[in-house]
Amino acid sequence: MNQVIERLVAIEKNAENSEAKVQEEKVQLRQTYEERKANYQAEKKQAYQDELENYRQKFLQRRDDEKAALTQHFNQQVNTIKNLVEQKQASYVNDFMEKVKKLGVKP
Repeated sequence: MNQVIERLVAIEKNAENSEAKVQEEKVQLRQTYEERKANYQAEKKQAYQDELENYRQKFLQRRDDEKAALTQHFNQQVNTIKNLVEQKQASYVNDFMEKVKKLGVKP
């Protein structure tokens, strides 16, 4: 009978040890899971930030390119107008003076 009791006590201790090991493994698995989850979230957040920065840089580059093209076009138009005015200024003055003379004003 003593052997049976000793054997039952040994089985109970073995079961308690096994339960403690399972609980310890469970805690370790949870910690590993939480660490991996945090790492994954950090990686995804960084990837998102990198992609966002990439889009931002592309947008800024596109904006600067369009701004430069519009500025160049505007400057070309201004130069064209200046050239036309400079070339035809004398004829404008003569036309104006003729109209003034027709109205009867003496220069």
